[in-house]
Amino acid sequence: MSDRRVVLGGLFLVLIVGLVLLPPTSERLPPLTVYSAEPGGGKALRLWLEELGHPVTTPEGGRYTIGRDVGVVLLLAPTQPISDQVIGELERWTRQGGRLIVAMDSLFTTRGLLREFGVSTRITDQITQAVPADAGLLDPAIESVDVATRFELNLGERAAQGVPLLLGVRSGSDPRRPIVAARVPVDRGELIVLTAPDVLSNNGLRTEANARLALSLIGPDRRARIAIDELHHGFGMLQERSFFDLLLDQAWGRTFFLAGGIVLLFLLWRGRRFGRAVPVFVDRGRSLGELVTSQAGLYRAGGKRAFVAHHLARQLRHDLAQAVGLPADASDAEIERHARVIGRDPTRALQALAGTRQARSDRQLLAITREGERARAELAGGEVRT
Repeated sequence: MSDRRVVLGGLFLVLIVGLVLLPPTSERLPPLTVYSAEPGGGKALRLWLEELGHPVTTPEGGRYTIGRDVGVVLLLAPTQPISDQVIGELERWTRQGGRLIVAMDSLFTTRGLLREFGVSTRITDQITQAVPADAGLLDPAIESVDVATRFELNLGERAAQGVPLLLGVRSGSDPRRPIVAARVPVDRGELIVLTAPDVLSNNGLRTEANARLALSLIGPDRRARIAIDELHHGFGMLQERSFFDLLLDQAWGRTFFLAGGIVLLFLLWRGRRFGRAVPVFVDRGRSLGELVTSQAGLYRAGGKRAFVAHHLARQLRHDLAQAVGLPADASDAEIERHARVIGRDPTRALQALAGTRQARSDRQLLAITREGERARAELAGGEVRT
């Protein structure tokens, strides 16, 4: 018993050491969220804008509305689908004079929103560098911007007044330059679309050209209130999660499951029985008496008394022949002659043998069988069993 307790204690010690050494699990934050200080996060952008004097808010939960005091909305690499209600709110706000900046890195999350403004995207070859489309649209100090994107913009008929801001530079002899960023006037407001959102990340803003591009997109008004959308990064959204999901997210919940697994393995290793003991049923078969009774019942039901009488007569003849030292197929005359030679009277035995073949009922057959057994014993010179 003590050895088993030592083993169980050792298993729990291994569990504790493993929980201490393993870092806690944490979900990776989505790119360009203002709550992430990772290289791909957007916390540096928010702090920088606040340092420049811009009031910054982050719409998250509740009903999606944009206040009249908001001058710029940043929708940076959304990871959640944009609902029709949100699309309608963004379109209404933009047409009333707002500046909507959409930095997209997926064809699916922003397709519905951009379609409302007549802008579409498509996949192209890898683009690693972009240059300003025309002078005067961006900061004059921007000569080129390092990008990493495979999306280009297509300005349709509804966005015919749109102007490209950044054009991708292709290697080789291909003269066509895909649109990487564009500005689309919308009534009193404007939409700005950027297909390379990494330039606005914490790591991207380290480059001077990227920082100048960010300020050019936001605009020169340092008093404009900026809303950075975090709802479509998953913050503030109510998600249905099961009890087990919540339990496994907590360190104590994972510890509970691991400890339970160790205890279960320990009990199985000991051969521990769970629940009430169930006796093993051993079928010993039928006794000889049951077998004979059932066989007799079958013969009786099938009307086979003649067959049984013939079988008993043959068996009795075999026993009588052996009693006087003859083979099993000896005739009645041979049995009688040989019995008298050895000095024994076969009359009783032969009468039982003849009566067995002529029995008319089961009771008579049983009585004659007993008589035949006594006659055989008498003929053999042995003890007669009754």
